[in-house]
Amino acid sequence: MRILKSITLFLVGLTVISVLTVVLINCFDQDLAPTPAALRTQINAYKPEQNLFIAVVGIDAPEGVSVFDFADKKLKQFKTDLALATPQPPEMGVRKIEETNNGNLKFSGNIDFVKPLRSSVWHDANNHREEIKKLLAANRVLYKNYQALRGFQVYFDTTTPSSFAPYSFTVPKELHKLFLADVALRMRSKNLEEKRLAFREFSENIQTWRVMMSGEGSLVPHLTGVVFLHEDYLLLSDVIADSAIDLSDVGPLIEQMLLACKDADWKLGKSIAWEFRENEVFWKNFEVNLKLSASAQKSWWDVLSGFFYESHASENLNAQRFEQLVKLADSDPDKLMGARKAYRKWVEHNLSWQVGYIYNPVGKTLAYIGTPRDDIFLMQCYDVAALQRLVRLGFQIRKQKIIDADIPTFIAQHPELASHPVDGHAFTFNSASREISLTPLSGNSTDQRFSIPVFNFSSI
Repeated sequence: MRILKSITLFLVGLTVISVLTVVLINCFDQDLAPTPAALRTQINAYKPEQNLFIAVVGIDAPEGVSVFDFADKKLKQFKTDLALATPQPPEMGVRKIEETNNGNLKFSGNIDFVKPLRSSVWHDANNHREEIKKLLAANRVLYKNYQALRGFQVYFDTTTPSSFAPYSFTVPKELHKLFLADVALRMRSKNLEEKRLAFREFSENIQTWRVMMSGEGSLVPHLTGVVFLHEDYLLLSDVIADSAIDLSDVGPLIEQMLLACKDADWKLGKSIAWEFRENEVFWKNFEVNLKLSASAQKSWWDVLSGFFYESHASENLNAQRFEQLVKLADSDPDKLMGARKAYRKWVEHNLSWQVGYIYNPVGKTLAYIGTPRDDIFLMQCYDVAALQRLVRLGFQIRKQKIIDADIPTFIAQHPELASHPVDGHAFTFNSASREISLTPLSGNSTDQRFSIPVFNFSSI
C-alpha cells in the first residue's frame, strides 16, 4: 500500500512538473526574424503599358475604351473594395470580392467543341469553320483585346497579395480556345503571307504565356500560363505531324516556338513567394482574432489557444516553411527529386508531431495543416516542359526524316529531346498508334493528352 501511494505521488508530481514546464516554456515568444530575401516584396519598376498583367486586367474593356484605362479603373475599385472587405479588427472568414460591372465584356457563345487538352484542335477546328466564324464576329472587341496581349516582355502583379482577390484577373479560357481554333484555320491557308502571319501570331502567343508563367504573381497566372502552353504545344504537335501542310517556309518560327521556354521559366519560386505574402495576412488576422477571443474569455479553449500560440515564433516558422518551399520550387529539374526529399525531411523534423510540439503547439499545428502537397504544381509544370521536349522531338523526326523503324534508336540517342527533365524517364513510341508519349509525374494522364502523333513519311 505504501509503495502504491509513493508511485501515485511520484506520477502526480511528475505530471505537475511536466505541466509547469510546458507552461513556462510557452511564457516566452521568439524575436521576430527578418523576412528571408527570397520572400520579400519585389518593387514594380514598369509602366502600365509595359506590363502584361495590366493588359490582362483590362482585357474585358468595352469598345472605344483603352485596356490600360479600364484596368486602372478596375484596380482602383479593387483597392477600395479590399479595404472594405478587410474589417477592423479582421475576421477569419474569407469573403471574395465581387468584381464591379463597369460594362465588362463577356464571352458570347459556346466553344465547347474545342477541347485542346483532350482532342485535336487542328482537326476539330477544320470541322467547325462556320461556328468559329460566328464566334469571332460575336466576340470581335474581346478578341481584339486578346490579340493585343502579344509582345509584352514582363508580367508583374501590382495588387496587394490577399485571399480576398478575385480570380477574374486572368485570361478567359474561352478566348484562348477561340484563338487556337482561329489560328489553326489560318495556318492551313494557301496564301503564303496569311499562313506566315498565323504562324508568327502563334509563336508570339507562346511567348505571351511564357512571360506570364515566369512573371511576378501568384500561382494562378503561373499555372494559367502552364495550361495554355500545354494547349499550344499540343496544337503545334498536330501541325508538325500533318503531311498535308508544307512547313519549309515556317521552319524557323517553329524552332522559335519549341525553344521559347527555358528551364528557369517553369520554376515556381516567385509564385511561392507571392503566396507567402498572401499567407502573412492570414497569420496576422488569426493572431488578432485569437487575442480578442482570449481577452474576452469566450471559452476555456480560447484562453488556452491564446496562451499556447506564440505569434513571432509562428511567423518565423511560416517564413522558414515558405523559404524551404521556394528552394524546392527553384531547384533545377534534374535535382528536383533530391530537393523534394530534403524538403520533406525538413517538414518531418520541424512540423510533424514530436516532443518539440510542447512549445507553440497551436502555431505549429496551423503551419502543419497549411503545408501544401509539395509536388503537384511543380510536377504539373515540368510535365508540360517535358511535352515541349516531346514536340521538339516530333519536329526533329520530321525534319531529319526519321522513319518509324528508326524512331526507338533516335529516342535512345537523344535523351535531351526524348526524356522527362525531372526523372529522365524516356518517352515511348507506340508503332501501332504511331504516337510518342510521356508518363506525367503529376498523374494528369487520364483527361489530358501527353502524347503526339508522328509524321508519316509513307504518306508523302
